[in-house]
Amino acid sequence: QDFWTRDEIGAIGNFVPVSPPILHTAVGVVTLNFDEPVTGVDIADFVLTRDNGSGPVAVGLGGIGVQSVDSTQYTLDLNLKTGAAGDYVLQLVDTDPVTPIQDAAGNVAAQTSVTWSTNITAPTASFTAIATPRNLGAGVVTIDFTEDVTGFDITDLTLTRDGQPVSLLGLSLVPVSGSQYTIDLDVNATTDPEGLYELSMVASGSDIIDDAGNALPNDVSVSWVMDTTAPTAD
Repeated sequence: QDFWTRDEIGAIGNFVPVSPPILHTAVGVVTLNFDEPVTGVDIADFVLTRDNGSGPVAVGLGGIGVQSVDSTQYTLDLNLKTGAAGDYVLQLVDTDPVTPIQDAAGNVAAQTSVTWSTNITAPTASFTAIATPRNLGAGVVTIDFTEDVTGFDITDLTLTRDGQPVSLLGLSLVPVSGSQYTIDLDVNATTDPEGLYELSMVASGSDIIDDAGNALPNDVSVSWVMDTTAPTAD
């Protein structure tokens, strides 16, 4: 008596998700796993596109090879192809008629894809202008970033009066959104005494980064003069 198995289901492939999904460098090695052994996997089975805001554009994969870890796992090193900013999609399309991706029964593998974004633009920051000269404390000062950031805290700020440090003890940052914060300099009458003030954000040594890991590159500051001396007449 003869027995056999009928297999009409093609292999199912899944890319290992790119982590983190937003990068500040090229993606590097991407891994594709199948649920059963397959043959015929080569670079002609893949399509890579990048969208920088104007719609997806094909990224050539010339010079890239597919490495076989075993008959169920394959890798592509995309380090040289994904350094530019944009939203990427890598698709397994298997449109190669010469060497189709097949399991042992000859079933063709299904299509699949993986996505990620590359952001190479570092955040920048700015303070809202403070009217100067003035005879009242600076009040609430707003700090804006060009994109959402994390790692920003009160220790990233310094305040000086006439070049001498002014303590920010007791003051705190209030997050308005991921890209906007405020600080109330009227707390403890911090900026009431006369003098030339400068409030600075110090990039070096801070943990301020965007969601791709790009660090704040430069310091930023705002200055004003506090003048509470009334004019006198001769």
